[in-house]
Amino acid sequence: MIPARGRLVGPARCPFVFHPIWILCGVVGVTIAWMAVADSSPGSSDTPPEPAAAADPTAGMPGPLLRDQVTVILLHGMGRSRAALWMLDTRLRQAGFRTLSYAYSARDEDIEIITDDFLKFIRASLTTPVYHVVAHSHANIVARLAFRAGYPPGLCRMVMIAPPNHPPELARTLRDNPIYRWVTGESARVLASDAFFDALPVPGVPFGVIAGNRGQRVTLGEPNDGVITVSSTRLEGMADWTEVPYAHNFLVTSREVAYHVIRFLETGQFATPEEMAVLLAGRETGSEMPDRDVSSGIPWKQKRNPEK
Repeated sequence: MIPARGRLVGPARCPFVFHPIWILCGVVGVTIAWMAVADSSPGSSDTPPEPAAAADPTAGMPGPLLRDQVTVILLHGMGRSRAALWMLDTRLRQAGFRTLSYAYSARDEDIEIITDDFLKFIRASLTTPVYHVVAHSHANIVARLAFRAGYPPGLCRMVMIAPPNHPPELARTLRDNPIYRWVTGESARVLASDAFFDALPVPGVPFGVIAGNRGQRVTLGEPNDGVITVSSTRLEGMADWTEVPYAHNFLVTSREVAYHVIRFLETGQFATPEEMAVLLAGRETGSEMPDRDVSSGIPWKQKRNPEK
């Protein structure tokens, strides 16, 4: 940064001080000094600050919470509805969690308005001391934007299913297509914007990412789920990441993904391939959900609080 220039004294009146070489040296010296001060001053960096880590909502509570004291808030993808998450919602409730599902229209509403309404929905609907957020596809943008305004107290963990954590290649390819723009509405602009994604907050709670790889090669030249590339799901700071063999819209109907979601919400890690093999084997014996997490001993099905 160069300091503001004042009224210069003509060279004829001060020939030595205003020799071009000395002017250049002076400017360079002032610039270096300013940069040194800026680097050492708090808050002077152009890099946006990392979000502060959220306090543990379970701290101070007597013993572990039963699942019916925890709510999982579900957000569906763009162009979908709550019905798209019905299978995942059902499996979470079978496992003992309470669930809430937020509906929105990415085509008809601005994403900032959607985010504000989402936070209002949580404040108005939440009845448990602790909650998690599980989002699919485009809804992960809403889930990340909400950290800018601030979630209500109690948020513990987040699972991002097929998240566009970087501008999707498909959005770049189709952004000028009138049909695509009609379907996506306001979202068409932000989905293709590097600046928008660079400014998105990183979740301030432990979060895990699930990517699908059962995609197509017509418009995407690298592993993908048909809409989102596997590589674009990764986000710095994630606690865990896993890849599963499902297409974009079928990730949320997968039993394997449901197991991963529950595992992460309770332990902060996804199931290993060996653990998943054991969990999926329970399906062959007629068990809808395994009785116990094979690695930690945590029951997958917990009884409702008998006092309720």
